[in-house]
Amino acid sequence: MRRRERKRRNNGMTMAEQSPSLSRKIFIYKIIILFLAIGILFISYQYWQLKKHSMLGKEGLSGEKIDTTGIPYYKEIMDIIRPLDYSVIPSLKLQPDITLSIDFSNKTWTLHKLHQYNSKGNVIIEYNRYGLCGELASYTYTHIRPVLPDRYTIKFARVAQSGFFLPPGGTHVILIIYDKLLSKGYLLDPSLHRYGPIDGYQDYLFDSFGEKIEGVNNKEEDVTFRVNHGMPVTIYNNFISMFSVEDCNGKFDKDNFILSIQSNHRYDYTGRYLFSIQKKEGRITFSEDQQSEKSSLSPEDSKTIKKTLTTWFYSIGK
Repeated sequence: MRRRERKRRNNGMTMAEQSPSLSRKIFIYKIIILFLAIGILFISYQYWQLKKHSMLGKEGLSGEKIDTTGIPYYKEIMDIIRPLDYSVIPSLKLQPDITLSIDFSNKTWTLHKLHQYNSKGNVIIEYNRYGLCGELASYTYTHIRPVLPDRYTIKFARVAQSGFFLPPGGTHVILIIYDKLLSKGYLLDPSLHRYGPIDGYQDYLFDSFGEKIEGVNNKEEDVTFRVNHGMPVTIYNNFISMFSVEDCNGKFDKDNFILSIQSNHRYDYTGRYLFSIQKKEGRITFSEDQQSEKSSLSPEDSKTIKKTLTTWFYSIGK
């Protein structure tokens, strides 16, 4: 009996002695599990943000899953348009002869030598990759025409699109491929990497169709806009950024004007000023929203566009 009691007492002392150590271990394990859970949540959130802000996915810009069965020359055409990037910023960096002029009397502004052409009269896009919608559509037309047999006709279409080129003012250029044998049409949007049966895209509002693109096919180098109207410069991270020349509190002359870059998130009508240079009654001021810039422009594009706008601004009135 004494041996059993002594053994029980010894066991009891052992458990008591081990209890603080066991508690510490459980506490440490809980902390480790907590940090692991926080890490998993953080990684999951970052992945969700990446998917949310990614411009293009495997299923296209809108994330729609497309049945490619029966779409003519789908692989060949997607191989042509998939590398394309909707942006004029590389041209601004590489082509210093792209300049800005402002006609204060007629309230217009012009970018000179924005479009360039090769000896065959075809539009040139930087690195065979970068351009705006008209340039990308023209480039794509040149490259897919040899791929498609004569049963297919290709036309340019001017449209509004509910993601980035919102009606009523939004203008976008795409291609329509028509199969004469099957009497079926296909929408091809090189800028947004979309290609499929035309009735599968309900977010396009068609304005006009043609064999040519006004301006590009006439080999026009310059583009002109009214004051307070903008021109897209890039799509990045689900944001479209626009350059515009604006009046200053209703005044528009050499001492009162604004150069700005504004950014709108996909589907949004209202946006934010990322960067602007203003001359008001002859006084020059700068403004910048660095937080919005990080979401809307890559660091390299942000640097290029600010340098370009500053150069253009100080060239006005010289």
